[in-house]
Amino acid sequence: MLEGSCAVCLHTHCPVSPVVLVCVPVAQASTGVRSVPMGTIVQATRANHEIDAEAEGTTLFDGDTLPINGESSLLARLGKSQMYLELNSSVILHHLPKGFSISLTSGTVRIGTSPGETFEAMADGIEIQPVGDAPVLTTITRVSDREINVTSNKGALRVSMADQVDMIQEGHSYRLDVRPVGSLGAANDGQKPKAPGRSYFTIVMIAGVSVGAGIAAWRALVSPCKP
Repeated sequence: MLEGSCAVCLHTHCPVSPVVLVCVPVAQASTGVRSVPMGTIVQATRANHEIDAEAEGTTLFDGDTLPINGESSLLARLGKSQMYLELNSSVILHHLPKGFSISLTSGTVRIGTSPGETFEAMADGIEIQPVGDAPVLTTITRVSDREINVTSNKGALRVSMADQVDMIQEGHSYRLDVRPVGSLGAANDGQKPKAPGRSYFTIVMIAGVSVGAGIAAWRALVSPCKP
């Protein structure tokens, strides 16, 4: 079922009219429940590179699964922050008092937050969140159900699973490998033994990244201006 809705483009830096009123259909939330409105889809592109006009302007609610209309890449504005979901990727969206939370079920998501806003990302039992409320720019990829890659172009990140905590430093990419603990709970990597029946993760730096280049690439990628 679709509902009518109107979205206003106020991107004064776009090379188009400063104010454009566009009426687009709003897709029913994947959960079927209209709860807390969290933001809107700014742009969406199908796998064949066509613009998904039906998805653009859709209001996003707590509990929605993205993308809404099949496989597509999309840019969402959540408060003053942005989230870019790559093609063949999926997240479940939830509300936080000062931001948003996602469960990354497949693919890659890029997140850019504004001052005073935050996010939490869950993937295979690992929780990723900013350190403090300063702006962050990060890319998170669920490679498999045992491997998560995290890049921070701006800001430090905290990664945790149960009582295990590590840091993602600005300007670096890391691989997080989730490992199940054996029945004896022994650790052979020099760490203290883990509790039986639980999982833990190892963290390895895999690359250094250019902070400036990463931010420039993000801006080019998620610009709401279209030719």
